[in-house]
Amino acid sequence: MEGHLVVVKYCIYRKMLKWIVMKNHEIELKLYKLLIENKMTYQELADITGLSTLTISTLVNNKMARIPKIVLSKIAAAFELEDIRDLIDFKSDEND
Repeated sequence: MEGHLVVVKYCIYRKMLKWIVMKNHEIELKLYKLLIENKMTYQELADITGLSTLTISTLVNNKMARIPKIVLSKIAAAFELEDIRDLIDFKSDEND
């Protein structure tokens, strides 16, 4: 029985930690910055990655709730990024 209590406490702790992280941070895609730095248009990135310009626009405006790993991989390859942190980062919540 004691082992089950440890598991339950661990699960509750993980959920609380996840909630705290989600409350204080949101993930920000730094795609607009990359486009500007590389003097690239939405259409040019779409042509390179095979993504639609609508998808690129949604990503630039950080409006996509879930971003598939393949999308991140295609964008990272297009900009020849070696570190994923050049593409995504935590955005601090200014209200805290």
